[in-house]
Amino acid sequence: MKMPNTLLEIVEKTIRRCGLLAGGEKVLAAVSGGADSVCLLDALYQLREKLGISLCVGHVNHLLREEAAEDARYVEDLALNMGLEVAVAVVDVPALAKEKKLSLEDAARQARYQALEEMAARMGVDCIAVAHTADDQVETILLNFLRGGGPEGLAGMPVSRDFLSGRQGKIIRPLIDVTRADTENYCREHNLAVRLDATNLELAALRNRIRHKLLPLLRAEQPALNKVLLRQAEIFREEDAFLRELAKRAFDAVQMAVRSHEESGAETECVGGGVREPPPRAVKKPPPP
Repeated sequence: MKMPNTLLEIVEKTIRRCGLLAGGEKVLAAVSGGADSVCLLDALYQLREKLGISLCVGHVNHLLREEAAEDARYVEDLALNMGLEVAVAVVDVPALAKEKKLSLEDAARQARYQALEEMAARMGVDCIAVAHTADDQVETILLNFLRGGGPEGLAGMPVSRDFLSGRQGKIIRPLIDVTRADTENYCREHNLAVRLDATNLELAALRNRIRHKLLPLLRAEQPALNKVLLRQAEIFREEDAFLRELAKRAFDAVQMAVRSHEESGAETECVGGGVREPPPRAVKKPPPP
């Protein structure tokens, strides 16, 4: 069996293996202007006919940097040069963080997904593709570990999930099997200009401290750190899916038992997660003659 060796082959394999796209979808590519998201957009553009999808672009200006407006113009020009529909949202993240008492990172993430889902609703989009890579996954696993995340947190980011707004659609991560170095190499090889976000170098954010300080120390001890953590995350995801399936089967069994007893007219009570009929009522016997 031929192993994928180009970034496009890896992305296509991830999409097909994980069932991210079935064909016929309209996909909104979330593009910040950095190497990861520009790579994502170009990869989906190159694969669009093969995958049977249509493509559009979304950008969120968080008002966190002086260059943010230039980033937005760059993404607009990039999309228009590809002949793609593009939408830009502006969100005052500093004001949102102050109002909700969140870190800038958490406020930006919440605002970004909300803005993208609102774009998706306006543009008739079936799914939103975001540019998280394997490196982002490793950082997320360590971030959740340091915050005391349970098995679900240690499983990292799912390769896809439903919109949080309740609208129909899903978030997909086609680059989850490629590294940040892969996306940077792809952009260089294909002469794709990218924007640099200086906030990714600031150590005020925990994720940046993990990226620039903790990970180099861990990799000095375990060069195969990415492989180890990603494999562990896969095990946690499999265990979580197994336990959820067991819980669903037990819940469905209880519901079926309750419905069966209700239809029969019998009284029931729930005990310890199960269902049992109450004991029969005592019937007084007439005294012996």
